[in-house]
This record gives sequence, C-alpha cells and structure tokens, in this order.
Amino acid sequence: AIIMAMRVMGWENETKNIKSMPSNVKKLNLAWDQAYYYIALAVQKGIVKPEELISFKPNDPAKRHEVAKYIVRAIDKEKEAERHMKEELPFKDAKSIPKDAVGYVYVMVKMGLMKGDDRGLFQPNKPITRAEMAVLIDRLDGSTHQDEKNELIGTISAIDEDELTITIRNSYGKKTYDVVKGVPVYYDNGYLDFEDLNVGDEVEL
Repeated sequence: AIIMAMRVMGWENETKNIKSMPSNVKKLNLAWDQAYYYIALAVQKGIVKPEELISFKPNDPAKRHEVAKYIVRAIDKEKEAERHMKEELPFKDAKSIPKDAVGYVYVMVKMGLMKGDDRGLFQPNKPITRAEMAVLIDRLDGSTHQDEKNELIGTISAIDEDELTITIRNSYGKKTYDVVKGVPVYYDNGYLDFEDLNVGDEVEL
C-alpha cells in the first residue's frame, strides 16, 4: 500500500538516493531487501512518521484507515486532515474509525477517493484488497491529473480597466473575475500594469 502510494506520486526512483539506512527502519522485519528503501523513503516523505515505526507492522494487511492516512500524507493534504479530526463522519460505523484517523478519512471521502459500502459502513479496520487499492490508485491518478487542467489558465476574451474585471476563456468555458486595484502582473521576470494586458493574451490568474 505504501509503495503504491509512492509510485503514483512518481517517487519510486528516489529510493536510489538513500545512502544510509535509518536505524529505526533497519530494525523492521521486512519480507524483501528493497522494501527497506521504500520504508526509509516513506519516512523521509512523511508518509510514515518515525514514531509510528515503533508499532509498525509492515507484513500485516493494510487496513482501510491506514491507507487513508498514507494517501493523504502522500498528496500533501495532512494539514487539512488535522483540521477535521473531530468531524462527524456519515458512516454507521464511524465510531470504529480511530480518532487519529478521522481527519484522513474525511479528506479521502471528500475527494471521492474512498467511499462507504452499500450498507453505509466505512469498515475502517477491514484489510484493503488489491482490487480496492487498484481502484483507489486509479481515482488518485485521475485526481492528480485533473489538477493540471487549471481553470485559471486561459485566453483573455474581455478586459475592463474601469470596472477592474477580466474575462478568460478556456476548456471550462468563459468566466469573469474581479481584479483588485494595482494588481501585480508578472511577465518574463518583470512587471506590467493591468492596462498593458490585451484581449488574446494568454494568462494565469
């Protein structure tokens, strides 16, 4: 589960950069030698916290709430998870979700990466299957690629210097935004005035 989370983020090759193995990772009983490098990288990336290695059981099946934690940390949403640790989740078995995992589950559900079953259960302690992990990774992959299609990038179709508005057109359609007076316009490592922009210019807001 941890390795798949790192692979989808494109970090797998970074295991080659690990020159010395942390002592707390060396103590683990892992099934294959390369796994030590993955776990060391996972600690380095913050997917697994150093203090969690004390009770870490790398050869046990990964539980759903654990996977939620690994994925949220991998996609850098941990701060959002921490803000929602006391969230009331809409599952019949919400009380079975460990308190320190509530925020992570909240983020995963909000992003559509994990769901409950048809009985309204999340089953946080159920080991995740390979099929479920594959579906999760596919959703995550689609989610990260969607971010590349930024709706704030487009072609200026209208600009009003008096009303301080700018309208851009892109694959999402056409949308008008208010602009604050004196807004900085960056261009080629320098600055332009808002008045220097023209219809047809490509911009990122």
